[in-house]
Amino acid sequence: PCVDAMPHLIELQEKYEGSGFEAVGVAACEQGPTADEARTNVDAWLTEEFPNLNYRIGFDYIGEMNKLW
Repeated sequence: PCVDAMPHLIELQEKYEGSGFEAVGVAACEQGPTADEARTNVDAWLTEEFPNLNYRIGFDYIGEMNKLW
């Protein structure tokens, strides 16, 4: 479901550029033994799936967010 929203967030970021609006995503399911490895995996996936991504993505490589959902 979150991935389905990404194209819409890209559109919103474009529409409101310069207005102070900033879309932010969080990759909560990509885990890895280190933050660097998880980030590399997230970056590779985002580059392949959303090459026109125009907003920031944070990530939780140890799965803390999933405990709160």
